[in-house]
Amino acid sequence: MTGESRQDLLNWVNSLLGLNIVKIEEMGKGFALCQIFDSIFLDVPLKKVKFNARHEFEYIQNFKVLQSVFDKHKIPNDIPVERLVKLKFQDNIEFLQFVKKFWDTHFPGGYYDAAGRRSGAGATVATGAPKPTRSPVSSAGRVSSPLNAGRPRSSLGSNNGASAAALQQAQMQVAELTAQVEEAQAALDAMGKERDFYFGPLLAVAGCAAPVS
Repeated sequence: MTGESRQDLLNWVNSLLGLNIVKIEEMGKGFALCQIFDSIFLDVPLKKVKFNARHEFEYIQNFKVLQSVFDKHKIPNDIPVERLVKLKFQDNIEFLQFVKKFWDTHFPGGYYDAAGRRSGAGATVATGAPKPTRSPVSSAGRVSSPLNAGRPRSSLGSNNGASAAALQQAQMQVAELTAQVEEAQAALDAMGKERDFYFGPLLAVAGCAAPVS
C-alpha cells in the first residue's frame, strides 16, 4: 500500500483524468482504471471502454479491457474483478493504492490529455465531470500535484509536455490509419464474397454447358 488517504487518491484520479469521482467505490466500474493505464502506455483501446457504465456486466467488460492491458505489458498483479465490481470500499481502495504506486513508478511524465483521449474514442462520462483543465507540469516534465511534492519518481522515460503531446497525436493518427486499413480490408473481403455468391453458380452452369470435345 502507498499509505495515501481516500481523499488523496480521489484528488489524484480527478486531477489526472479531469473527472469528478466522489467515491472510491466508483473505481469498481473500471473505466477510470483503464484510463489511468492509458496515461502510462497510451495504447488502451478506449473505444471499448464503457465510460458511462451503470451495470455490473458493463463493469466486467471494462475490466476485460484492463486485463488485456495487463497481459500485453506483462503486469504480474492479479485484478480481483469479482470483488471490485461489487463496489465495496476496502477492495477498491486497496487496488487503487497498487495502481497509484505503479503509476508513480511508470508514468513517463508530460501532459496527459485525458479529455482529448476520451473524445477521440467517442466516449462520454456520466460522473458529472467538470470541464477538464490542463494538469500543471513541473520543470521535470511530470504532472505536479500535492501527492508528488517532494517525491522522486523513477520513470520509464522523460518527456517534456510538447514531446508527450506530439507522441500522443502521432499514436492517435496511427490508430486511425490502422482502423481505416482494417475497414478497407473488410470491404474487399465482403466484395469478394458477394462476387463468389453471384458468379459462382454462373460459372458452374457454364462448365456444365460446355461442349464435349
